[in-house]
Amino acid sequence: MRGLLFGVIFAFVLLSGCSTEQVLVDESSTVPADYFKVYGFTGTEGAVISVEFEVISGGNVDLFLMNEGGYEEYQGVINGTDSVFHYYVAGSVLNTQGKNYEFELPSDGTYYIVIDNLTSGVEGEATPSDDVTFQIKVIGK
Repeated sequence: MRGLLFGVIFAFVLLSGCSTEQVLVDESSTVPADYFKVYGFTGTEGAVISVEFEVISGGNVDLFLMNEGGYEEYQGVINGTDSVFHYYVAGSVLNTQGKNYEFELPSDGTYYIVIDNLTSGVEGEATPSDDVTFQIKVIGK
């Protein structure tokens, strides 16, 4: 069944943009084909997150960074009630085996990083073929 929620992990840590680093996510996990995994955190405008992502085994996946509204739209796309969702292009990577990058949060709010191993209708996305084991680390700066 397309679009079943595999797992939700919320690291609801208030990311204030101060000089101390906070580990928001540090995990190795597996996401089956046709599923996704999501990590949530709360951040403030101007705070920077550092994302380190690597596929350990399996095919390419998509990594989307989105705000709360974008995540609600994403869930709608997965459930068939929406046809598009919005995400931060500079904070996301499509059809990848890994990427390290930094992203400055544009506003206060809740943010979500989705490891997508399903077809969600985005041009250039990965084509799921099997389970994917990955390592992700997100640090708030």
